[in-house]
Amino acid sequence: MTNNENQPDNPNEDPSCEEDGGAPEQDDSVPAQQAAPPAPVTFQKLNLHPDILKGIRAQGFEHATPIQAQVIPPALAGRDILGSAQTGSGKTAAFILPVLHHLSGARGFRCLVLEPTRELAIQVKDVAEALGKFTGLQTAAVFGGVDSGPQEKKIRDGADIIVATPGRLIDFAWTGVVDFKNISHFVVDEVDRMFDMGFIDDIQQIISYLPRAPFQKMGFSATMPPEVMRVLDPLLNDPVKITIGERTSRPAEGITHELYPVQRRNKTELLIRLLKQRNMDSAIIFTETKYAAEQLFKELDKRHFSVLPFHSGYDQVKRYDMLRRFREGRVKMLVATNVAARGLDITGISHIFNYEVPQAAEDYVHRIGRSARANATGTAITLADPSEARYIQKIERLIQMPLPRKQVEGLTLADLAAGGGGRGPGPRGGDGRGGGPRGGFRGGGKPKPGGGPGGRRRGGGRGGQRGG
Repeated sequence: MTNNENQPDNPNEDPSCEEDGGAPEQDDSVPAQQAAPPAPVTFQKLNLHPDILKGIRAQGFEHATPIQAQVIPPALAGRDILGSAQTGSGKTAAFILPVLHHLSGARGFRCLVLEPTRELAIQVKDVAEALGKFTGLQTAAVFGGVDSGPQEKKIRDGADIIVATPGRLIDFAWTGVVDFKNISHFVVDEVDRMFDMGFIDDIQQIISYLPRAPFQKMGFSATMPPEVMRVLDPLLNDPVKITIGERTSRPAEGITHELYPVQRRNKTELLIRLLKQRNMDSAIIFTETKYAAEQLFKELDKRHFSVLPFHSGYDQVKRYDMLRRFREGRVKMLVATNVAARGLDITGISHIFNYEVPQAAEDYVHRIGRSARANATGTAITLADPSEARYIQKIERLIQMPLPRKQVEGLTLADLAAGGGGRGPGPRGGDGRGGGPRGGFRGGGKPKPGGGPGGRRRGGGRGGQRGG
């Protein structure tokens, strides 16, 4: 959704890119003809229930985002939906608003939304409650890692919408807490991430619980690899297919990229200097391992930064508390692993720091997707030592642009990149020594065409914990 205040005349238009600040060359022979961008669609024109429009206005929104403008009309008509959109596009409201519209009237559990993690389940529940504030509809979040009693009570008290992670939902199905016979709407969100986390068998089991009578189904996935389509194809009936943004994992246009070549042993001091120099509303600092995140957190905490760690080494209750404190502005920075890189709907993150370069190029896009959400702007800063040069090359090929090389005032690239080895808080399965190819950072030329994201193989199971 697009807030009515301080919005550009055309929030979807790409900013112009003029090199060296000069004016672009003009072709005097033929005037350029450019198609006018589509006018923003107001929610008033989408024929939503008046009580839902009241909830939208109460949240300060007037115009739909592109994914909302395209999903809501066919969803209101009862069509199945297959959607793909960038993180931060407003996807959650795109499926929640039609559900709220259809459920207005009768009461009882009729909509199931599946999410891969506790954090996402809570966020979607919060969105449903905020937008449906004046409808009287009740929403319950169901997830593992906590006492099931309050969740059971919420369901038995009459939840109309259940937003669940797969493991806890299956537990509730076995114990009879959840009855699926009256389901009229089913949404599977973040399907590609479900696959990565090993939840596909659970999803198939949940689908087997659903009624055979026709009902509306919607599936959303950031990417559509064959394994995802094998799940969605049998589920969806002649779906309307909607893709917003590029499927090549290009980052949002509002992000400014900066790359600082630096030896590993100097990364922490460079990071601290950057943190002190930048005017940040909030920031996430990414590492590749839990150990590195903990060590870096301790170092920053010792320097009196407002910071918390955030990774899978903490249980879900603790992670939720950390996330709540960060979202409320009580903590300014998180030091996180990729557990935080996808799906977290947190606004106002001005800076993303890659303390360690992600080995999988797509992870770079997912990390920096925490910033510049919904047409906002943000800065993505990457600290890379020579051994990480090959990962930078893969990222540049994937996003189809070079990462501009930068330096801190008073320090030259030679100062930061000179010397060999040294220890830092972020070893990649080793002792944190530098090494690898030297001289791997060449300034700012265009990445060579061809190739792919490369990187490590992704996927795997649940790590012994159900319910995300």
